[in-house]
Amino acid sequence: MKKTLLPYLMIFLFCFIEYANVGNGGERLQTMDKLHLNNMQKNSSWFIETAMGQYYERKGKDVYERRPGDPGWLKNCPDVVWIYDYLKIRSYAYGAPEIDQKRVIARCRQAFGRFDVFNETECFLRTEYKGEIYEYWVVKEWKTGLYVQAKFVIAKAAALNSGRTILHTSDQFFTKYEIDNDFSVFFPVDDLKTLYHLKAWYYPDNFKNSDLKDFQVFVTREKKYEKIPWP
Repeated sequence: MKKTLLPYLMIFLFCFIEYANVGNGGERLQTMDKLHLNNMQKNSSWFIETAMGQYYERKGKDVYERRPGDPGWLKNCPDVVWIYDYLKIRSYAYGAPEIDQKRVIARCRQAFGRFDVFNETECFLRTEYKGEIYEYWVVKEWKTGLYVQAKFVIAKAAALNSGRTILHTSDQFFTKYEIDNDFSVFFPVDDLKTLYHLKAWYYPDNFKNSDLKDFQVFVTREKKYEKIPWP
C-alpha cells in the first residue's frame, strides 16, 4: 500500500511547492521564476540605458567571426552580436536583438526556456525635442500560463550614441508624458499596427485606465489591421 501511495504523495508535494508562492492578482510564481524575471529586468534596463547608446557608437565597426555553436542568423547582423553575447553569458539570449529594423526601432527578447519565463523590451516611439532624443519603451514579461506584467518607460538621450536616462517608469499605461509646457511624448494609440504589437489585451492589469485592453487587433488575409472586442 505504501509503495502504491508514494508516487501520488510525491506528485502532491511537487504541486504544493510549484504553486506555493502567490503573487499580485493571484498569479503564482516559484522562487526561481522570480529570480530569472528579476535578472531579465536588470538586463532590460541595461539594454535601454547602456546598450542603445553603445550600439550607435559601435555600429559598422564590429566584424563577426563565426564561433562553434553560434546561430546562423548572427552573420547577418554583426552590429548586435555583442548584445547577444551579453545575454547569452547570462543564459537569457532569445533570438537576435533588433535595432533600426523595418518595423522595430529597438527590441530585445529574453527567455529562460526550462522555466518558460520571458521578457520583451521594445521601443515603440522615438522623437526629438530641442536637440535631445526621447523614447517610449514597453517592457513585457510573462511566465507561460501563470503570469503577465508590463511596465512603461520614458527615456532621454543627448544623442543616439549617448546613454539613456530614465525619466519615468510606471506599471500603468499612459498616453502622454509632459516634458515641458510646450512638448509632450505621446504614445501612438490611433495606429492599429502599433497596437497589434503592443497587445494590450494580454495585460489588462496594466491598462486599468485605458480602453486598449478591451479590444484585440489582428491582421487580415489582406494584411490589413482591424480590431474586435476582447474577450
